[in-house]
Amino acid sequence: MAAVYGIASDLETRTRYSGRTMSQREGQARSSTDPAPPAVAAVASALAADPRSPAPASAPASASAAVGDAPLIEAEEIGVRYVVRHERANATLRGAMVDVLDPRRWRDAADRRAGRAHWAVRGVSLALGRGEVLGVVGRNGAGKTTLLQALAGIFVPDEGRLLRRGSVSCLLSLGAGWNGHLTGRENVWLNAAVLGIPKARIVDQLEQVVAFSDLGAFIDAPVRTYSAGMRARLGFSVALLVDPEVVILDEILRVGDASFREKAGSILDRFRAAGKSIVLASHSMEIVRRHCDRVLWLDRGRVHALGGPLEVTAAYLEDAKREQDRLGAAL
Repeated sequence: MAAVYGIASDLETRTRYSGRTMSQREGQARSSTDPAPPAVAAVASALAADPRSPAPASAPASASAAVGDAPLIEAEEIGVRYVVRHERANATLRGAMVDVLDPRRWRDAADRRAGRAHWAVRGVSLALGRGEVLGVVGRNGAGKTTLLQALAGIFVPDEGRLLRRGSVSCLLSLGAGWNGHLTGRENVWLNAAVLGIPKARIVDQLEQVVAFSDLGAFIDAPVRTYSAGMRARLGFSVALLVDPEVVILDEILRVGDASFREKAGSILDRFRAAGKSIVLASHSMEIVRRHCDRVLWLDRGRVHALGGPLEVTAAYLEDAKREQDRLGAAL
């Protein structure tokens, strides 16, 4: 089990450092919570231990208060672009050589490589305060998941400015990365390590995760024998191990039966009681109205409305009803 944790932890560490290097090359803003490189940390420790080094100047009280009141996530006109290619690129050496050696095909090859840009999210601005729950609603394909992935740091926005303060953890796809040949218990170790959860916390709370998942003896069976609902319940149970300042959830509160959904809602209440900030994307207006302080309505990748949960969800449902009536009339 320790070997699984060590491999996944090493993978997560390498991914984090390589991602930070890429962000530096692209000149993009990064989270202020990235750890300092080992060399820098060593120099800082040496300076701190040197009695001749001057003491750091203390920040004014007003500056500290301003930092404490600052939003944990700030996005200004961010956009994420995908390239949609309508022709398959050459997959053989012969096809690539023909494109290179035949001047008549150079222009066509360049057009195929360029493809067509599709802005999944564009011009989105928002601020997430401390202890706030922000809901994100919209139709399928509106850009909700892409926005959450950008806020979580998985994607670097192609335009705009994105600033994250504090630690961020996301649960976007329950059970993603499960190894079907490992047991449920072993996959908890693997998934938790990939999320960057300390080993000591996994050891202390592993039995709570197992009990919360309601899998019973199946926790020690291979995951390939699980149903889709069992995988989702096990994936959501890993949320018990997460302790960040910002939690990003993408349509994961509707897994399992009614009793498990009630327990999943209790996890959200626990996050709120602990003062965590939450970004929640959901198609359930009941969940959004119950848990969210504000709601962002995305339509075709752009902000259609941002406001109170009752007003925004009512307008969203009315728009969905009009669209349904229009499609019904067309039939």
